[in-house]
Parts: sequence; structure tokens; C-alpha cells
Amino acid sequence: MSACIVSQLALIPTPRFFGSVGIRRTNYLPGFQRRLTGSRPLSVTALHIDRRQHLELAWQRQQGEDELLKVPITLAGSTVIEVRSLAHLDQIVEGAGSAIVLLYLYSKSCGSCKEVLRHCSQLCHENSQQKGGVLFLKHNIWNDFDDLTDVARMYKAKAVPSFIFLTGGAMVSSFQTLLDVVCNFTQLI
Repeated sequence: MSACIVSQLALIPTPRFFGSVGIRRTNYLPGFQRRLTGSRPLSVTALHIDRRQHLELAWQRQQGEDELLKVPITLAGSTVIEVRSLAHLDQIVEGAGSAIVLLYLYSKSCGSCKEVLRHCSQLCHENSQQKGGVLFLKHNIWNDFDDLTDVARMYKAKAVPSFIFLTGGAMVSSFQTLLDVVCNFTQLI
């Protein structure tokens, strides 16, 4: 249990605004200012911050990630695999071996990203039918708190949609448009 001590706050009239009240931090409010405001000063002696819920959510996320890393990953298939974290990406890239990995960075709020994801899924399906050695991954660059994820920071994602080609864990190339990916796809395979 933590507590944060806050100094007394006083409500005083501000001359800039007609009839509005401003808040000023003070330790003592003289009597004539009390008469001007017409009321007693507002004072806060302590503020309680409960971090229990935040810690429980962080613990649940950690448990979920640990369980995700325990599950064996099937790399063969015609679906685009969702990457949850940097450790999950490392596990997938290690399992891919020397296969080419296409990492698609997107945002849930981006309309063009949703359209590109459909095309990326079709490309993944065609690749699996041709028995190509390409693994398709997708990753949302924003976490629950609207911060960039570790994967997005690692590959310095500045805009979405972005496509990153990986071979053996190393970045081979990076593209911003699906047209660039389709044009260079056969060269990289």
C-alpha cells in the first residue's frame, strides 16, 4: 500500500476569467483571500494509489506469454501466424531454420492494413500450395497501452503497413508497400 502526500490546494478567483476559479498549491491561505472566495480552502491530505489491479494484469500477461512459449509451433500451413512478443518471434524464427520469414507489421486501427492483410493471406495460401519455403507472420505494433511493442522498436517501425524479410534471424530487406513485396518476392525466394 503506497500513499502520496499532496500539499494543500486552495481555490482562488483568477482575474483572467470572469467568475471562474483556479487551483493554486499553497501551504497557508490568508484570511482576506478566504473572504474573497467566500468558502474555506480545499485541502487534500493524502492520496491512495492502489497498484494491485495493475500488478495482477501484468502477472496474467506474463503467465499467458509463458504458456504461449511452451506450445510447439507448427510452421507448415496456409495461415498467417500472429506474433505476440519478441520472445515468441525468436522462437518462430529459430524453428523456421533457413526458411524465409515475412513479418508483416500492422496496426488494428489502420484501414489499409486490414486490406493488405487479406492480400497477404492470399499470398500465404498460394505459397503453401506451391510448397514454397516462406513463413508468413503478422504483428500489431501497438500494445494494450498504445506504446510501441518490443518487436516494432527492434525493427524501427515508423509507419504501417511494413514488411520485413528475415532469413536465419537476420533482416534481409524491408518494404512499405505490398507492391514492393510482390515485385521482390520472387527475387528473395
